[in-house]
Amino acid sequence: AWWSNSLQLQWSDIDIKNHIEKHDLFAKAWRRLLSQSSKNDHFVRAAELNNQLLGVVHAGTEIDKNTGLEIGEILWIHVKEDKRREGTGQLLLDAAHEWLKAQNISGITLFVNQHNDSARKLYQKSRYIISDLRMMHPL
Repeated sequence: AWWSNSLQLQWSDIDIKNHIEKHDLFAKAWRRLLSQSSKNDHFVRAAELNNQLLGVVHAGTEIDKNTGLEIGEILWIHVKEDKRREGTGQLLLDAAHEWLKAQNISGITLFVNQHNDSARKLYQKSRYIISDLRMMHPL
């Protein structure tokens, strides 16, 4: 995982899987997402086909700490690995964009891992530009 490499943890895929299971990280993420979905300042949508979950998007608004302007943020977007490059990510992103436009925001921000080439291509196709660089320091 990108965070394991960035923090120089030297974890194997099995170590990462065990860490996720030990700390129940997926269940915590889903509970957090479900709690956010009922708030007026958050947008959560899932893409399904034949009762099969294909992907999910979560967006919200916040006051930008640098400009003081209200901005939108794509907080999470995920498409099942075997369903990628079929247009689901674009549909989810478009749905979030429509909701965010209705919130009268000044722009939209998101975080993407530098190694996630397919997601970066999706965002660039949707006119996102690189605006800053996040760096991590291992302790």
